[in-house]
Formats: sequence, structure tokens, C-alpha cells
Amino acid sequence: TGLLYCIDYSNDMTLPVKSTDGGRTWTRLPGNPDDHEELFSILADYDDPRRILISHYEEIFFSADGGGSFRSIHRARGGNGVAVAGAFFDGNRVFIGTGDGVLVSTDGGSTFSMANFRGIPSGEAIWSFAGAKKGGKVHLFCLTAGENSIYPGMPGTDYWGFFRGVYSLEDGSDEWTSKSNGIRKERDFPVFLGMAGNDTETVYLAGSNDRGEPIVLKTTDAGASWRNILLTDANRNVVTAWSGAGGDRDWTYGECAMSLAVDRDDPNVLCFSDLGFIHTSRDGGASWRQAYSKGDNPAGRATPKGKSYSSAGLEVTSCWQVHWIDRQTLWACFSDIRGIRSTDGGRSWSFDYSGLQANTSYRIAQHPKNGTLFLACSDVHDIYQSTRLGDDRLDVKDANGKIMYSTDKGRTWLDLKVFGHPVYWIELDPSNPNRAWASVVHHGGGSGAGGIYRCEDLDKLARSTWTRLPAPPRTEGHPASITALKDGKLLCSYSGRRGPAGFTASSGVFLYDPASNRWTDLSDPGMKYWTRDVVVDPDDSEQNTWYAGVFSGWGGPAAGQGGLYRTTDRGRSWTRVTGTAIDRVASCTPLPGGGMFVTTEGQGLWYTEDRRKGSPSFETVRSYPFRQPERVFVNPYSTGEVWVTNFGNGIRTTESTPDAPELQGGGGCRVGAGSNDIKNRPPRSRGTRRPVLLPKAANSCRNSPLTRRRIRLSSCVRWQEEIRPESTGSALFPQSPLRGRRPPLGPRACPHHRPPPAPRRAA
Repeated sequence: TGLLYCIDYSNDMTLPVKSTDGGRTWTRLPGNPDDHEELFSILADYDDPRRILISHYEEIFFSADGGGSFRSIHRARGGNGVAVAGAFFDGNRVFIGTGDGVLVSTDGGSTFSMANFRGIPSGEAIWSFAGAKKGGKVHLFCLTAGENSIYPGMPGTDYWGFFRGVYSLEDGSDEWTSKSNGIRKERDFPVFLGMAGNDTETVYLAGSNDRGEPIVLKTTDAGASWRNILLTDANRNVVTAWSGAGGDRDWTYGECAMSLAVDRDDPNVLCFSDLGFIHTSRDGGASWRQAYSKGDNPAGRATPKGKSYSSAGLEVTSCWQVHWIDRQTLWACFSDIRGIRSTDGGRSWSFDYSGLQANTSYRIAQHPKNGTLFLACSDVHDIYQSTRLGDDRLDVKDANGKIMYSTDKGRTWLDLKVFGHPVYWIELDPSNPNRAWASVVHHGGGSGAGGIYRCEDLDKLARSTWTRLPAPPRTEGHPASITALKDGKLLCSYSGRRGPAGFTASSGVFLYDPASNRWTDLSDPGMKYWTRDVVVDPDDSEQNTWYAGVFSGWGGPAAGQGGLYRTTDRGRSWTRVTGTAIDRVASCTPLPGGGMFVTTEGQGLWYTEDRRKGSPSFETVRSYPFRQPERVFVNPYSTGEVWVTNFGNGIRTTESTPDAPELQGGGGCRVGAGSNDIKNRPPRSRGTRRPVLLPKAANSCRNSPLTRRRIRLSSCVRWQEEIRPESTGSALFPQSPLRGRRPPLGPRACPHHRPPPAPRRAA
């Protein structure tokens, strides 16, 4: 029928929404009890989809009218909230597994009560729950964990030592029976349980193991015995893409299940996701196939290294830049997967290169005469995102904090200069390509090695000399973007730094004069806490017009400063041309003819038709489907082609087709310099970040000023991220406007996701 329910994470809100046309359009459920309370689950009765469950951190709600209204059916018993583990609908009977126990209704959801089921030992609590009915009998299964270790929203990365047991409960009984025989608790750590609704004998578990590889276990005798059905050694029963045994990344790259789904009507159809991928099976786990890339490698063989792939549209890592080495050869800078290379104009990509071992390549530059490439690298990913502002994350020993170079179009990378600290940017002087500058990140208690470094003999490559420039006023070792101006001066941004007391006033826009060897602070007061890119308008021949992207911080004077700022007099005065409606602007790309794209954190891609107006009007690009674009690039070999890099959505590009004139943004979001509000909903940019999985299907936009033709925003290529366990340390994290709370993710947290505030605990 095309009826779908899901949680909408736009603008860092979490709202229950419904589609009645197969996902083409979505509407908010009007009965949501509190739009500002974080939503953790939404479940529906397939046989009567008017019956819906949603849950906040401390409360569960039920609707019998398709979300028109909800009523509370349970509040958490403790300070760690109430995690909804799953639900099973059986006509008038409804079973809801929760961390507090099983809620049961026998009157179609009119009333619920907590069942007095016995059998689960004290100290354990239900985390994952499912049910099935066969021969008129309902059979429930659950997976338990320590009652103090679960909370709403807990990720699958907390698998180590998490599992306590699997239990089943048959119709007519009030006692759970242990079904953990055959599960090696010292080696296997299942986290999720799933089953079809019509098979009481077949149940699946998914998680990780002591080797840090995803596992899927299966029983076909209602839990009497279990066996592993995901045979990762030598990819025995898995058709792989670029990750697998022997591949560009091993199975430890995916590491652990993050979700498990079994077809409601067919126990042989299932899939699971992990930290980078999705794998599916249509024969009950006898064989598996990757579902994240267009390009298969046969099961039972080592995954080849260096092969080219194009994506199916699932990815969760950050892309910072796309660079055209020539018409057919491209390099894309990524976090976690280092970088990817294309030799067919971006149709497919590979890891077919050597020498680069850093987690991240941030910026690439090319010598205009001999074609040598220069790469800014680090083992610290996502620099200047909200989780990478403090000294605990940035002032680390970084063996791969370096500049590398390649003389063969990115196929081989060699060290040029090892700084031992993250290198965020590399810029070549267009008037003298043997002169270069680099942004090196390091505060070091005020006496660190961070700052802007200059090289005058880049042609000497590994023998070149790099000298640190004096520090701009107020700054604390967090340089960001660099632009060499035609008059020999250097325009730079310094990004945010958080100390124990919060944001420091150390960010902004600065201009360096080599004649005096001094910096001038040209920052607007709103830029002093968390500035991102500063961009020079290419249509201003005098280079007096600049744009600065600024993020709002959280707490204190850093809050409410975000947006896009413009100066037309080289920084003597600034105007926030987006008003206050756009909370965090990462960058912008001015286009010939007056148009400009603006990238944001959490509010999508924006566009103005005439940036030169005193108060330009900005609109969301409705056809662009992802929430956090990072930067926009124009293909130098096809000027109608716009490429967008994303924080979690890889690369998207335009495909021009003959037709009409001008890009239509829209969707009801339109702002200007005087705006302080967007028409659809207020920005909520400090909530918890999640990966977003998007359909590949493109949407059309009309009237492009780039080509005077019609363009189509579509998927180009997307890759996965490599997430490694690392401590959340003692960093201070933002207070979300969403009032739901959850405990910190702990030492195996997904580092891409902003850790949330500490939980509310019972007194």
C-alpha cells in the first residue's frame, strides 16, 4: 500500500513521520507528545498499521489511529531510561519487550500492564525482543544484558561482554527458559535478535566476536542449539566488495553488527549492518552478499586489493575534497578510508595506490607545471568537527601528521615533510608554485607546534624546508583554511578550540603580510569561537570580497554566532548574510554569474541566485537529499557539473541534460540577512549525530544558472568509513536541545558520532 513509518532526523530533530506513497513524500505524525523530546524507536503493527509504538528516553507511547494521537503506556522505572527491545502484535494481544520487562495488552492496546514473567535472573534485562506465531501458538524470544549496561539508543559497538543470555517463552507459560546452549560467551558477543513472524523455530543473533569481526548465529530448533552462519574466514560463504578477508579492508573494518532485520513472512530473508556495510541473505544465511557496492567478488576467495568499485549508496564516512588531476584521474580526500582514486572520470573508485597509511587525507594541491601532487594528512579524523576541538583529541602524537607527494597522479605517495601533528591544509602560491603553506594543528598548552608553515623550495620535495610563521593574535594553534592572494598576502581562518571552560576566543579570519611578517585580525565578533572556511569571491578582481563560514558553539558567547559572513572591504566590516536561520555554515562555493552554494551542518545544501545583492536570499536545495554537505566543487572539465562532498554521504554530482534555465531550491526554507527563522522547523544542530542511509534515486531541479540547462542531482560514488575504538576521554560535549539523555558511548564509541551528555540517574 506504500504506507511507511520512520524517524526523521532532519535539523537534528527526531520526529515520527509517515509516508503513504512509498516514501516519495513524508508528513509528521501530529500526535507526537513532544517534538523536542528525543525519539528512540518507532514500531508498527503490519496487520493493523494504525497501531504504532514510539518511545522517548523515559516513556513509551501507543497510538491506535496512525499517529493522530498517542497516549503514555509506560514510564521508566530507573534513571537509565526504558529501552524498547521490540514488539509482537497478535490481534488483540500486543507484547512489547522493554528493559523493564514485557508490557502486555489483551484488548488491542486499550490497556497495558507489565507481565509477571519469571525465569530471567536478577541483574539481567531484556535488550532485544521478537516473537512469532505458528499453529495458533505464540513463541517469544529475548536477548538479555546486564540491567545497568543498557539504555535507549545504545549502539552495537558496546558488544564486548554485553551478552548475558537468550530466553524463550511459550504461549500459556509465565516463565522464560534459557536457550543459550552452544553460544560461546567467551568468544561470541551477540547484541541483536531477530525472527520472522511465522516461524517459531528459526531465530537469528548478530553481534561481534573476540576477533572484532561481525557474527550471525542461527537456531532452527527454537534455541536448543546455535551455529555461526557468517563464515568470514576466506569469505567462505560471502560475496564481498572491497571489504573482506584479503581485501582493501578486512572484516575487522565492519567489526560488529549495528542492526539485524529478518523478513516478517520469510525466515530465509535477512540482513545486518555493521560499522561500514550491509550484507544480505536470501537462503537463511547459507550464503551472503554485500549490498553496498556495484561490483561483486565471489565467495570462497580472497577479496582482491586495488579493484575499482562504484557504490550502491550506503556510506558513513567524511569526504573533504575532490580534485581533478586531469580529465579522467581524480582524487577524493576522506577520513577513515584515507582517500580514493578514480581513473575513469569518477565513475568508479579504488584504493589502487601505495604509501599513504594515514587515517585521513584532508587537502590536496597540484603543481601547475609538473603535476606533482601534495597531500595534507593525519591520523586524527574529522578535525574541527564538534568532537575534534579539544586538546585531548588534537594534541596527540600523530605519526602520519605530514605532507606527502606523488609524481604519478596519486598512484604512489612519499613523505615530503613529517610534522608529527595533524596537517589540515596545503596551499600552493599561484604566482610561485615552489612556495607553499600548510596548516599544522597543535596547541600544546600554548607553546605547541601548531600554526601556518611556509616553504620556499617545494621543488626539493623531501629536502624542502618549512618554517613556521608567527602566530596570529588570539590564536591557539588551530589553523584551518589558507588562500594565497594575488598581492602576496595570505588569508587564513583559524578554527575553534575548546578548553575545560568551553570555547576559547581563539578563532577567526586573519591576513598575513609577508612584508611586515605580521598578521592582522580581521574577525567579526561572531567569528572568534568556531570559524570554518574563508573563501575569496572569484568575481572580485581586487579580491576584496570574502565569505566566512561560522559554526554556532554551545554554551556561553559561542552560542548563536553561526552563519555565512561576507565582507566587501577586506575584512574591515562584515555582514551575516544568512541571518540567524542557518546555525552552522561549513563552506561556500561562489559560481560564475552570481550564484553560490552554501554547505551546512545538519541543514543541508543551500543556494542563492545572486550573492552580490546587499541582502541575498538563500534557499534550501530541495532536491539535495543529505543533511550535511561539506564542500562544493565545480568540474573544471565540465563547468555545468557540480560535485558535493559530504559528512557521511560520500560524493554527489550533477548530471546536466538539455532543457531550461535556473536552479530551484525550495521546500519552504528561504532566508536572508534579516532572517531569524526557517519556515519548516527551527535548526537543532547540537543533537546526537547518526549515519543516514539514503536512496540512490535522483530528484530533478529546474533552471540552472550554471549551464542554462536542466540539471539532476544524483548519486556519484559513496564509500564506507573505518571506525576504530577509541576513548571518549574527558571531552566536554554539547547539551542537545533534545531533552532525551543517554550515557556516554564508552571506549568503543563510534567516533564519528558526537557523544551525548551524561545520563540522568536516580538519586
